[in-house]
Parts: sequence; structure tokens; C-alpha cells
Amino acid sequence: MARPIISYVQNPPLADLYHAFMDGFSDYMIHFDMDEARFEAVFLVRDQNQPSRSVVAYADNRPVAVMLSGVAHLDSGWVTRCGGLAVAPGYRHLGIANELMRRFDEQAMGTRLLEVIQGNEPALTLYEPLGYETVREIMYFQSVPTETEASLEPEPITELFETYYPSAIHRPIWQVDVRRPVRVQASLLDLNQCLF
Repeated sequence: MARPIISYVQNPPLADLYHAFMDGFSDYMIHFDMDEARFEAVFLVRDQNQPSRSVVAYADNRPVAVMLSGVAHLDSGWVTRCGGLAVAPGYRHLGIANELMRRFDEQAMGTRLLEVIQGNEPALTLYEPLGYETVREIMYFQSVPTETEASLEPEPITELFETYYPSAIHRPIWQVDVRRPVRVQASLLDLNQCLF
């Protein structure tokens, strides 16, 4: 099979961002089951990835890879976040992920931030040679349905932070800390666990 012709488009159509994301993460350790509207609500609106800063790679006019990105001016200055990078299984090992990261670094302002779920060795293999290093870990929680007689009582969000993230060591993720208006202050980040 001949090597496909790869092209890259910054600020691609939303449908292409969605399809490249879903194909690229189709065999990921976390299963994403969402339509285009949910993708937009979660990865663009909630996570503040900006299509104008994001790039899609095309193979023969088909979206096969994506790099989502957003930028924000925080108290610590400009922070640019890689909010997701994925390449469809049939198009890996062609240098697409390296090119997407090159474009991310080229357009980044200030501190560069990205997150990696612990155990995602392909991601670590990509990011570490590019100079990214782990500077902190955040917890990732996943619920498992169980049958129980227990009742659920609401708890204030501060209880979560005070119990699992004591104030002496807590640093908020990305832009928002719900306890106080403190912003992320960090150098290059490669986080070992990710919150969605």
C-alpha cells in the first residue's frame, strides 16, 4: 500500500474535528460514546479547546488525526493546552503525531500544558523526547455501577478538595479552581492522570 498524502488544516470544520477525534480515540483506554453536539459541549465549550488553534490531519481528504488546543491568559501568564491528540489506528507511525505536536509547539504562547493518563505509554513515548516532563499528578475517577442499599448524601465540593487534595499540595487543573480564584502556575506539563 502506498504511503498516503497527508495534509494539515488549522481551524477545520467542527465535523472534521469530531470525526478525527472519534476515529483517533476509537481504541483508547477510555471509551468515548458521544455525538457531535456532545463532543462540542465537552471538548470545545467545557474544556475550552478552540477550533482556531486546533489542527486536523487529512489522508486523501479524510480526517484521520486531531490536535485540540486552547490558550488562556491566567494569573501566571499565557498558558497553551493540548487538549487531546489522536491518530486513527490505520495512520499511526507515519509521523502525523510528531507533526501535530510541532504545530502545537510552534503556535503555543507561554507555558505549554498537556495531560497523559497513567499507563498511556504511546503518549509518553511521543511527549518525553519533545521535552515534556511530569510535574504533578491529578486523580482520575471512574464510577463502576454497583447494586447497593447505601444512600447518597450530597457533600460540598470543598469536602472533595479538603479530603483528596489538601490545600498544601493542591494545584488546580487548567483554568479553574472551584475553591478560590487561584490559577495554574507551572512549567511544561505532562500529567500522568487526566480528569474528564
